[in-house]
Amino acid sequence: MPNFFVGQWLGVTRFQNELQNMVDQGVEINTETVLPVMTSIVKELSGKDHVDGVSVNTLAKGVRLLKDAVDAQDHDDEWFIKKFGQIYERVMELRENNDYVVNPGQMDKFLDLISFFMSKASKYDDDFVEIEKNDPKQEFGGVTATFVVFDLHGAAEVQGFCKVLKCCSAISIEATSDGMVCISCTVPDVFVRNVD
Repeated sequence: MPNFFVGQWLGVTRFQNELQNMVDQGVEINTETVLPVMTSIVKELSGKDHVDGVSVNTLAKGVRLLKDAVDAQDHDDEWFIKKFGQIYERVMELRENNDYVVNPGQMDKFLDLISFFMSKASKYDDDFVEIEKNDPKQEFGGVTATFVVFDLHGAAEVQGFCKVLKCCSAISIEATSDGMVCISCTVPDVFVRNVD
């Protein structure tokens, strides 16, 4: 909880007395022991504006912030990724494809990226380029190129590769289980919201 809210809570006589009781009883003062006390005090003060010169709304906000911090500690990275995915899906449900149009500049860059990968994929029969089937409302363009061997020869080819990668917002390069090289790229703003 931010220091401001701690200071506000320490200005409440009832809270000070509860802390002193905990000390007297040898109870460790920490988030787990203090939060129930704070919650109880806020419930009792429901309907009042102030107590000991402190806003009850401010006290309640402090309790919410502390609860949020405790909840966040209980979740691992996997939980946050899952939560982000759920929020993203809700946002996508609110959008309509018809509200989005091609952004010509970004689409040209996306097509240049695809063309570069297509020219490199013509070397071996097992090479292939896959364009992700995204809805316009997702706004980005994605492509994944898989190669038996991915190599660049000469300054012009290296510069060409760097040029097409500059338009990307995300790039991953990894080896597949069968020994292929897989390059996935995302180009942002290939589609944009139609403002007309």
